[in-house]
Amino acid sequence: MQLAIIALVLLVAAVLQVTFVDLISIAAIEPNLPLIVLLFFVPRRSIIEGLGLAFFSGLLLDLLAGSPLGLSSLALTVAAFLVGAVSRDWVEVDYQKMARLFLLGSLAFELVFNGVYLLGSDLGPLGGLWRYALPGAVYDVATGMLILAALPHGWWRKI
Repeated sequence: MQLAIIALVLLVAAVLQVTFVDLISIAAIEPNLPLIVLLFFVPRRSIIEGLGLAFFSGLLLDLLAGSPLGLSSLALTVAAFLVGAVSRDWVEVDYQKMARLFLLGSLAFELVFNGVYLLGSDLGPLGGLWRYALPGAVYDVATGMLILAALPHGWWRKI
């Protein structure tokens, strides 16, 4: 039952990503709502569940956004694996740890997604990192921490 609720929340995040997030983009850099929502759940789930949720969320995002099918799934799965591996032994999750998880997950997602998406472009890997990955990661961390602060105190720890 909890996985169904999480899947529904990820579906809502994917729909908001393709409809609403363009309105809050800054210089064509957008927060990644499915990634942020996924990173709330991954530290409290097993790695297998986290990878399944990441793959599901990525397929939804690819189907709704019209991006190459499987690219978001790959990037979200890599991010979920890294975050799940890092947070596996944590007993308690606090704001500082969540900020680090948002940064790690977002950088992993941005590097994989933009690395594949920008193959063959004139920008190059360092240009893509500087232009897309770092600003996207900073925006994701800021958005994730704002959402975290807006949630009822301690709610996200119980997920």
